[in-house]
Amino acid sequence: MRITILTVGSQGDVQPYIALGLGLQAAGHDVYIATQTVYHALVRSHGLTPVCVGSDPREIFAGQEGQARLESVRDPVRFMSLFARSFRPFIHTLRLRMERLLADSWNACQGTEAIICSPTAKAGYHIAEKLGVPCFMAPLQPQSRTRAFPSLLVPAGLRLGGTFNWLTHILFEQFFWQLFRQQFNQWRQATLGLSPLTFISPYGRQKKRQLSWKQLTGKQQLTGKWQGASSWKQHLTWGQESPSDGNLPFLYGYSPCVVPKPSDWPDWLYVTGYWFLDSPPEWQPPSDLVDFLAEGPPPVYIGFGSVIDQNARKVTEMALKVLTRTGHRGILQAGWTGLGETDLPDEVIRIEASPHDWLFPQMAAVVHHGGAGTVAAGLRAGVPSIITPAMADQPFWGQMVAALGVGPPPIPYRHLSVERLAAAIRTATGSRSIKERAAALGQRIRAEEGVARAVEAFHHHLHRYNH
Repeated sequence: MRITILTVGSQGDVQPYIALGLGLQAAGHDVYIATQTVYHALVRSHGLTPVCVGSDPREIFAGQEGQARLESVRDPVRFMSLFARSFRPFIHTLRLRMERLLADSWNACQGTEAIICSPTAKAGYHIAEKLGVPCFMAPLQPQSRTRAFPSLLVPAGLRLGGTFNWLTHILFEQFFWQLFRQQFNQWRQATLGLSPLTFISPYGRQKKRQLSWKQLTGKQQLTGKWQGASSWKQHLTWGQESPSDGNLPFLYGYSPCVVPKPSDWPDWLYVTGYWFLDSPPEWQPPSDLVDFLAEGPPPVYIGFGSVIDQNARKVTEMALKVLTRTGHRGILQAGWTGLGETDLPDEVIRIEASPHDWLFPQMAAVVHHGGAGTVAAGLRAGVPSIITPAMADQPFWGQMVAALGVGPPPIPYRHLSVERLAAAIRTATGSRSIKERAAALGQRIRAEEGVARAVEAFHHHLHRYNH
């Protein structure tokens, strides 16, 4: 079977899907990874076929306008203010990028027999409808409606209760669907030849789909007073076990040890475990990094991944002061911020990139932005994590790390300071209980087989779809 996996974003948004693709390839499928060109070399290095969709993810944050946009998404109040003041140009920029992504996604899926798409590439849902092939949503963070916790976009730490938790999921589903509903519907009609979708977001529905009276009987409407309402409503419902009932299967690529599956999630939402992409067997670490690690005690890793900060020098100076105060050696990972571009003392080394599965187990602690992929790597390594969230799902993961007792409370990136970060590192590296819990959780996660479980769930739901 030919499978197309659609995913766009940062490298952490792409690597887990390469791992999933390798699992599907090992099961006998022909797998294509549709993602941005900047990641094609990574895809090829693991023996999969890349297909181009979208543009460089860093472009949207380039220049003064991009920096203002970045700062706004870090601060929800500022985001709403910016959104209100500059609605049209902001939406115009997003829609131009979406227009290209939709066109590229349609081209990438020609000839495919199944589609797996990340939350950033929802075009796959509509393309699957057009092609008449199975579609699987594959998020790296919990997104389906539940009463167990609110939407990830709700400020971290709020306790709302079951009903309001559920409503926050609907609220944000609708917010993002309404931003692009018109554009998606125009594309559905002009390119896919499909009818437009309604006001309600198509991605979050978890209940059984209701057949209309016309669909069931061929008649235009009911006449007279219908008796036995509870009975006919039951018969107007497609069975929950039917693969054609419109229920969209989700493959969640995170560990149930970190976020257990809520009791109100139906059986077509699978929490499979993390999808780890290990370094290729032929990969060799740089000799200077190997020498640095051998020269002293385990260092502290500091890296902010896909966070872009124009004040890279200031952030670097802060990191160096923190390491001096705590007495730790350090590894600064450049990332999109460009951390460490200055003269460094002998106790600190700068790296461009290194596979987390090799590097993190050798650290005393890891300090990072809280992207889903980096959180997974830190937890798997069994070392304490210090999260400095900037946007999106990062505050949620920061709260989860603290709740699990494998790291101190998160420090929002915009509130980073020498004092706060130094105190967090002292707590993480000095607490026996944090280190023991981190080691135990790492052992449990390493025992999971997330990719294998995802492939099994894929085949299980595929069997239901074909019958």
